[in-house]
Amino acid sequence: MPWTAKWIAAIVVTFVLLVIADRIWYVHEMKALAGKLGVEWSKIERRGTFPYEHFKKVVHYGLTREEARRLMAHYSSVEEKQYGQYLYETFYYRFGVLSRHGVRVEYDQFGRVRKVDDAPPVPPQDFSKLGN
Repeated sequence: MPWTAKWIAAIVVTFVLLVIADRIWYVHEMKALAGKLGVEWSKIERRGTFPYEHFKKVVHYGLTREEARRLMAHYSSVEEKQYGQYLYETFYYRFGVLSRHGVRVEYDQFGRVRKVDDAPPVPPQDFSKLGN
């Protein structure tokens, strides 16, 4: 089957329609999440780091792991990793098909929240081993 301009155009149009449908679905999901959190959509629609900014304020130092998980229930998936003595849970919220945004919660050895930050694509660094 030869690749004619008609076939190439059909593939491109299909891809563009899927991306547009995904964006519409994403906005709908974000509006629903904003409604569940009691945040006004007009205040957050241009902010790329929502809902991270909200959860940085809500999940705070000293919460237990169960309490933090209850607050993060609106995220679509969670990934647990152990780096050194600390346990990290990264909660991902789906921002469309092509990207994922996350909130990383660090727990101390007693299972309490130690730190909350935006989940970067690299694991946290253990600086205690440098210079030894």
